[in-house]
Amino acid sequence: MSEMVGSDMARDWAMPLTGNIQVTSEMGERWGSFHNGIDLISDNLDLLAVDGGEVVMSEFHASYGNVVFIKHGDKYAGYAHMRDTPLV
Repeated sequence: MSEMVGSDMARDWAMPLTGNIQVTSEMGERWGSFHNGIDLISDNLDLLAVDGGEVVMSEFHASYGNVVFIKHGDKYAGYAHMRDTPLV
């Protein structure tokens, strides 16, 4: 999954959460390395895909916790650190 969501592509995608959304970490330098994404929290637990695509992984991961990766053309969006893995 080498081509994760970049800032240019993300501008064209829908917000994956609704409700009271807070950005908890921006894309860029974080803790001495590059963080290639943004971290969001919301009071609404519904998760939306940023665009149409194919689910390529939905599982528990040692680093990401409950995670879903969706392939959108030649790019991927990851949804991680979720309380539960959504039905896909």
